[in-house]
Amino acid sequence: MMNMHETEIPTGLSAILYGLYHVENVRADELYKGLPNYLNINLDEEEKREYKQALDWATKNPSFDFNSILPNLRKTNDEILVYLKKYRQFSNLFSAE
Repeated sequence: MMNMHETEIPTGLSAILYGLYHVENVRADELYKGLPNYLNINLDEEEKREYKQALDWATKNPSFDFNSILPNLRKTNDEILVYLKKYRQFSNLFSAE
């Protein structure tokens, strides 16, 4: 596992954030209910590990400017953090923990 410093953006984070271009309300739980199925169909095991590492990193670095990854996102950092926390909560990436 790679040792990431606070300023190193993990692989997978931009892909996770890309979904925000299509989200109006980050707090709506309905948005995340199909996430486990989507991840199982569309990601291989390596990509799942990358997503998991990215979500772990994001929760450990809440003061990071996530808009710097995708500058035209039009979401506040607080909205992005809500999205990332719900993504983590609803995904099946952490079910074995």
